[in-house]
Amino acid sequence: MDSVCSIKLFLQKTILEGGWRIVLVDGVDALNVQGANALLKVLEAPPHLDVVNGPDLRGVLATVRSRCQTLVLKPLTHDLMVAGLEHFGFSAAQGNLPTEVFPLSSGCLGLALNLLTTGLLQQVLVLKDLLTRACLPKEHADYQGLVIPENIQALLG
Repeated sequence: MDSVCSIKLFLQKTILEGGWRIVLVDGVDALNVQGANALLKVLEAPPHLDVVNGPDLRGVLATVRSRCQTLVLKPLTHDLMVAGLEHFGFSAAQGNLPTEVFPLSSGCLGLALNLLTTGLLQQVLVLKDLLTRACLPKEHADYQGLVIPENIQALLG
C-alpha cells in the first residue's frame, strides 16, 4: 500500500516538473485488495504510462486487468542473457559467470542477477549436489553418504 501511495505522489508531478512519468509495478499479483484498489485509482488518472508485471495475472483484480494491455514476454535467449549479464559486469572471460546460472534462471535476467549477487547460486548448487549424492544407491561407486558442509549446517541450524 505504501508503494502505491509513493507512486501516486510521483505521478502527481506536473509535466514541467518531471516530463514523462513511467512506473513499473512488479509483483502486481501479490497486492492485497486494498493495494490493488489504490493502484486502480492511479491507473485511472492519466496522463502517464504504467507497466504492471507479475507471473500470474489471474489473481489480479479484474478491474485492474481491464485497464491494462497484456504483453506476454518470452524468456530471453542465451545470447541476450549473456549480453544482459555482461552489462552488469558478469562475463565468462572475467570468470564470474558460471554456466549453471543459465538453466536455473530460465531466461529471466532479474533471477540470474539475483542468483549471482546474493550467493544464492552457490547454495542452490550445494543443495543440488547434496540431493544428488543422497539419492545414489549405496552400491554406486560415487556414493559417499550424506555429508553436509559446515556453511550449510549453519544455515540449517
